[in-house]
Amino acid sequence: MHRGNCSPGRSIRCGEIWRKMVRARLVVPDEIAMTLSPPPPDDSPTEPGPRRDPEPSVAPAPLDDAAIKRLAAIDDQLAGLAAAGNDDDAGDAAITPELAERLDTLLLLRMVAAGEAKPPAALSIGKFRVVHKLGEGGFAEVFEVIDTKLVRREALKIARPGILLDTSKTKRFLREAKHAAKISHPNVVIVHEVGEHDGLPYIAQELCGESLASYLDRHPGPVAPTIAARVVLALAEAAHAAHAVGVFHRDIKPGNVLLVPSDDGPLPPDDRLGSRQPGDAPVARGQRVKLGDFGLSTSVYNVDHDAPSDPATEIGTVLGTPEWMAPEQVDPKRGPMDARTDVHALGLVLDRLLTGRCVYGSRSREAIYRRVLDVEPEPADRVVPGIHPDLVAVCSKCLTKRPGDRYQSAAELAVDLSRFLDGRPTIARPLTPAQHAGRWLRRNPTLTGAIAAALAAVVLGGLAIEERARGIARDKDIEEKEVRAKEEETERRIATAEREATERADKAARDATRDLRRAFETYRIGNAVAAVADLRKSAAADPALADSIAGGWLLARTHGEVAMLIDRGEKALPGNSDALQIHSLALSPKGDLLAAGVADGTLVLLPLAADGTAAGMPREIDVGHEINQVVFSPDGELVATAGKLRGVHDDKNVKNAKDEKTEPADVGRVRLWNVADGSHRRDLELHGNEIFSVAFSPSGDRIVWGGNDRSIRVAVMAEGEAAPIEHRPFDSPRIPAGPQDEREAIRDAEADIELIRFLDDQRVLVAIHERVCLLDLASGRIERAFMGEQGDVQAFSLSPDRKRIIVGGWYEHMVRVWDMKSGSLEVEVEGATQWIQGCDFSPDGRRIVAGCKDSVIRVYDASTGDPVEELVGHLGRIWTVLYHPSGRILSAGGDGSVRLWEQAVGPSMRGANTITVSGLPSAEAVADLGDGRGLVVPRGGVPVIIDADGKTTRVDGIEVTKIYGVAVDRARRRCAVADADRIDVFPMLTDGDGFGPVVRVLPPSFSVAWGESGWLYAGKPEPDGTNGCWAWPPDLGDPSCIDGGHQGPINSITISGGARPRLAFAAGAVIRVHDLGPDGRPVAGKGRQLADLTDETGLWLLLAWSPDGDRLAVGSAGGETLIIDADTGSTVVDLGSFMEPVKGIVWADNGRSLIVAAEHCIRLVDALTGGTLDEIRPEWAVSDMAVISGHDRRPYLVVTGNRSSLHRRNRVPKSGAPDDGRLLLIDLGRRLPADAPDGS
Repeated sequence: MHRGNCSPGRSIRCGEIWRKMVRARLVVPDEIAMTLSPPPPDDSPTEPGPRRDPEPSVAPAPLDDAAIKRLAAIDDQLAGLAAAGNDDDAGDAAITPELAERLDTLLLLRMVAAGEAKPPAALSIGKFRVVHKLGEGGFAEVFEVIDTKLVRREALKIARPGILLDTSKTKRFLREAKHAAKISHPNVVIVHEVGEHDGLPYIAQELCGESLASYLDRHPGPVAPTIAARVVLALAEAAHAAHAVGVFHRDIKPGNVLLVPSDDGPLPPDDRLGSRQPGDAPVARGQRVKLGDFGLSTSVYNVDHDAPSDPATEIGTVLGTPEWMAPEQVDPKRGPMDARTDVHALGLVLDRLLTGRCVYGSRSREAIYRRVLDVEPEPADRVVPGIHPDLVAVCSKCLTKRPGDRYQSAAELAVDLSRFLDGRPTIARPLTPAQHAGRWLRRNPTLTGAIAAALAAVVLGGLAIEERARGIARDKDIEEKEVRAKEEETERRIATAEREATERADKAARDATRDLRRAFETYRIGNAVAAVADLRKSAAADPALADSIAGGWLLARTHGEVAMLIDRGEKALPGNSDALQIHSLALSPKGDLLAAGVADGTLVLLPLAADGTAAGMPREIDVGHEINQVVFSPDGELVATAGKLRGVHDDKNVKNAKDEKTEPADVGRVRLWNVADGSHRRDLELHGNEIFSVAFSPSGDRIVWGGNDRSIRVAVMAEGEAAPIEHRPFDSPRIPAGPQDEREAIRDAEADIELIRFLDDQRVLVAIHERVCLLDLASGRIERAFMGEQGDVQAFSLSPDRKRIIVGGWYEHMVRVWDMKSGSLEVEVEGATQWIQGCDFSPDGRRIVAGCKDSVIRVYDASTGDPVEELVGHLGRIWTVLYHPSGRILSAGGDGSVRLWEQAVGPSMRGANTITVSGLPSAEAVADLGDGRGLVVPRGGVPVIIDADGKTTRVDGIEVTKIYGVAVDRARRRCAVADADRIDVFPMLTDGDGFGPVVRVLPPSFSVAWGESGWLYAGKPEPDGTNGCWAWPPDLGDPSCIDGGHQGPINSITISGGARPRLAFAAGAVIRVHDLGPDGRPVAGKGRQLADLTDETGLWLLLAWSPDGDRLAVGSAGGETLIIDADTGSTVVDLGSFMEPVKGIVWADNGRSLIVAAEHCIRLVDALTGGTLDEIRPEWAVSDMAVISGHDRRPYLVVTGNRSSLHRRNRVPKSGAPDDGRLLLIDLGRRLPADAPDGS
């Protein structure tokens, strides 16, 4: 304690007080604080309410005179009247526990006495200069001060020294500032700073005017209802701001509401004498309210251990000012104290403003508490008539006893007050007569006299009846509302579920389209594996898109081979990748038989035709071991397999078969098989190391093999000869001649023999580590080595003249070509991204091919190393490649397939099967016959029928003069062919082999189309020179013109399917649309012009309906292509221009993509964005295209065309002219295999 705070005079008085209290045995610290602290005013927030009787305390033991004398001496020392340490007058009393207790009390008393000094008017408190005192309360005194640093007026609330006796009161004082500082609202007093001066805490806050209580004391009557509503609206918004940050005030009353000048404030300006000082700003036109004094507030978001105890946990403690309390503040059993407690207080303030009364005012606390708990307030309009019923209802709703009946938040109260001020009905409704009566009875519980009782009974009976009727109606209304609410909730849930489902579907469609586009981009850069992986992602997001013609197109492109000779994909079970790994291929000496060795021990023998395609069914032989290489004997009668055994085998052909079960897990094996019947001839070697390569000598009398033990074994083919001779040239037993020899010896000791081939009967080429060595078998000497820089050699091959060798391997990702005689390096070819697994020379030696682990086959010029072509399609690594004598390429991959490739086909034509038809002078139009075949009609001459396998059949009995169009009525099996002279209708024969004779001849037309119901539509010139669209009934009876008078010819007619069949035709550049009836008959008066595209496209249009019938794809003779809305005619997507005539348009079944064919380009397009996914460019002119349904409804795209552009000549080829007709077939029905094993 600072001595300067207590003068000598005050110290003497403190000592006297002390002596009196000691003699009176007043030694309890709390009672000393109660004695010295002045009582708080009535509206102080520190009013504790009714206090419980204190627990009876045990009186301390009396002190003797010596102890009293010593305590007095210590007090004099504290007051500065005696020197410290001078104990002459202190007596010799010992420090007993009783004396120590009195010393504690003495120190508390000294602290309280020091606080009695009031600061003079000119006192400075820290940086604050005191202007004058504004007021005081039980906890603190409030001064108007000037912040000397910020030079502004503020209100400084500084704690009384007496609260230092109770730490909970000190923390409660600081909690007021902490909670107020959380709130940012114009109607809440702003806290600027919290600090401490001479041990006393203070709060610096916004300087406001008088309190609302002071204002109401000077204006005791009611205020105008609108002013009252505006005041409480502002307080409700302030309370809501506090509630939003988890702070409940719990003591809202006029005394805690301060006024500040404001032009838009609801209250009149300050009219107190002396309220304005010279130099003050002009008087504002009003005053607004600010909520302050958060001393009793509590926070629900941050646990505050110093907050006032919850009444529910501290029974008997009542917090707040009695007259302004809610029932739950008096009795915790009524409910928790929360936002609704503040709503009740706001209702009391509103009632005070409206009526001028204090609702719960009474003479005693007990009476006040009884009224708070039990007495229903009389409605405000009963006290002051004329108040609007809606405002009375708002006030009454706030003052209900049950918290659940009030507004559930201050925000709800603010909204209702705003509705009242705006002249709108409030949510709170005026009380019914029955409710008024019930409240009146609760306010007047004692009824006197029998008449009053009888009258009450009659009234109550009537009210009960009325209330019962109202209750029934109300219950019915509630029930109806609940039913409506449930229905609305169900509708909302359904709408939400539909919206979410739509959003999910839209997202899936976007993701699927993105992944599909990425798949095509990946394919174009040569990565078929990644392209198929992206297609799988697309299928996972939207299976319909991947299963459409777009997915089929991509898979067809990844099958750009001429033929799939072997496909083991369906035989491989999930997790069994060995069934897919075709390690080796070999051709018989005549090239008429292909041998393929599979890692799962299957040897496949496939007969081949002269062009390399399959000439028969494959035979499979289980050789009993993993196959690393297969090779034919020079006479073609035997095939040898090399590899390793796995596990235990009961094989009677193995030496010492009885001991077979004790063999090591991996056992090298070389076995011979008879080609004629696939039987086992004999085993040449059973060894404990894996064998990678085997080779026959050119004469066929010897066979050599090697593997991971770096030894080369040579055996004589004649049975019964001596055991194989072993050579170990790579063990380097010699003393190294230099560092290079030493390094080679070390590398060889760690390497495997990857491949062996005979150069002649005496010498073999051996691939080991990073080189290929030429080894003399007689001497075991290495004659020459073709050395790479790093990485193991995986493959090599000799040129047809055996003068050059090509070598490929891993790490360097390149192939090299050496001269065999000089050993000089001729060509180095780079460009692969992974190691080279196979390589070979073409039969003429001009090309080399390399198969790479990245699944790409690359063809190079053998002389320069320049890239020629990349073949993309395998979905796994390439294990081996070789040339067929026909010049085509054979490849085997880790996807379980052996494929035959045509080297001369350009990359854009991969996956498209070009069909040559003998005797086809031209191929102009094509139509789907609906039975797995398509009808191809030439410009002039005899048509042909093409099936899904590409086989064509000449159609006798039909001959075309000059074709314009063809259409097929698949349901009635008839065909209409339009040429320059007429339209011929032919029946299709029931045996499917052709057509019958013409059954009807119609006028000529540029276009013709069948409806699903059998109606035939065609364009027909009119006698006046105009053109019209005509319709013939299914029996081809008398036609009718459905739309005529057009200047341009009817050059395209198309009919939509689905639930809304419509016909669209193009007359020049004008597109017209007609609705069709259920029977396909045109609906009279339903024709309209959809669009005039003269400026956009020119005069000749081609139309195609989308599957849903909502869009039309339009192509023009100028190459412009777009998609228009079939209802509005507006352009939906611009597909760009081909700069040449558009010849055909085909939609995907799902409408997400379409194929557009121009004269020299067939393009797959995204129908949503117009972006090109892929394109094929034939080397001839396209005329038409259509999708035919092949086996099992599998779609195939048939494209017709001619070697030259016949439309430019506009004539039929002359008799004897060369065959110009061209056909292209693309399998669009390919689908992703389910759960195919990894083929890497």
